[in-house]
Amino acid sequence: MLGRKPPFQTDYLNRPEKSIFSVGFINHLMDEEDQDPWKINPNQNQPRRYVLNSQDRLYCADGECGSYRESTLVRRIREDRIAELPERIQDLIDDIMLIEYADEDFLDSNEWDKLWTDIINVEQRSEAVTDKDILPPIELSDEVQFGFELGSTIDVLRSDDSHVEPLLWGILQGLLSSGAEDTSIQIMIIEEIVEQFQNRIDERRQRAESKLSIDKSYEELTKDINRKINTYLCDNDIEATASDIKITDKLIEDAINGSNEYRFEKNVDSYINNLKLSDMDDLRRQLKEDSIIVENKSKQGIKIRKVFEYMYLKSEDDKHSKDDFPFRPAIRHMLVAALKQLSNRADGGLNMHRPAVEQVNECWKLTTYGKLLSHTVFEQEDSNWIYTYAIEPYDLPVRQKRRIKELVML
Repeated sequence: MLGRKPPFQTDYLNRPEKSIFSVGFINHLMDEEDQDPWKINPNQNQPRRYVLNSQDRLYCADGECGSYRESTLVRRIREDRIAELPERIQDLIDDIMLIEYADEDFLDSNEWDKLWTDIINVEQRSEAVTDKDILPPIELSDEVQFGFELGSTIDVLRSDDSHVEPLLWGILQGLLSSGAEDTSIQIMIIEEIVEQFQNRIDERRQRAESKLSIDKSYEELTKDINRKINTYLCDNDIEATASDIKITDKLIEDAINGSNEYRFEKNVDSYINNLKLSDMDDLRRQLKEDSIIVENKSKQGIKIRKVFEYMYLKSEDDKHSKDDFPFRPAIRHMLVAALKQLSNRADGGLNMHRPAVEQVNECWKLTTYGKLLSHTVFEQEDSNWIYTYAIEPYDLPVRQKRRIKELVML
């Protein structure tokens, strides 16, 4: 405990100046009857509204506004959340110190130990900030991870012209404040900590140098692989680039893991041939060109996109009669003409590389190619997704793999 405590006062609410000081420091400056170490608001009966709620967090993480206007969310986060950070931190300090200051022992020593274990077992967030190149700590202990997360959070908050050394010096003195009555012991502990820091600095320097070397090797390897792949693609009249087919990361992964021991360095052509990218590129090109027809063509009032949209989104496996389609009765005879062209059963401006629909009695349904084409138009940015079948087939749903396999006959 902190010794004798002055009575709590609330008349500070009528004074503009701050009245919080550390109790140990204020005891040297004031007589006991003048002490007023706490700012206690007698009207604070509800939790403050300065925590990011679920919608605030979704907006910060993914840009998701939900039912709110973006301007409303931005204003709320700016004025009610960020602006209240100083008060939020002060409240945390006040609450912890008031619990320490109280006469009541709220927890026994074992419970305090358990609480500390829970506190330092925090979720790691700093490495999720993707625009920062963070070198994480070497040790994986909860204490180090907690300290790293706390330091990273302070680094986000501190201004560019603030100095780190006074901050660290203050934290160190605060950690050792319980032994302040014996300065010789405190100095000895600080000297030991400084010596330990020097050892850790040497370890971190070696790790940083190693990371820089790995980053440089990775960058050089990426450039070399991209050059080799793009040369191969160009020589084989494949329109895509290495970035389109997303093969570079796969090859680098193989190199780092040693599973293919630089096989691609010696014979990239052989590696890519095994993926049968030429066959995949034929299908990709067909889907690309036919997607343009779906998006832009119409047949005397029948928008082709609307035809595919109905058949695919209604149920890609169902059969549909001409009366099911959302077109006026007066133009449904043109719908049948359009469907015949899409099935390549009639000549016209809608002929595709492969039949996209087929007639079953008096109804129509999507072919396997039509389903892949619809998936490309309505669920993908472009037809490059088809390369996933060659590079990372496990990332595709089973039905898509079956359809691609049927069409390229791999």
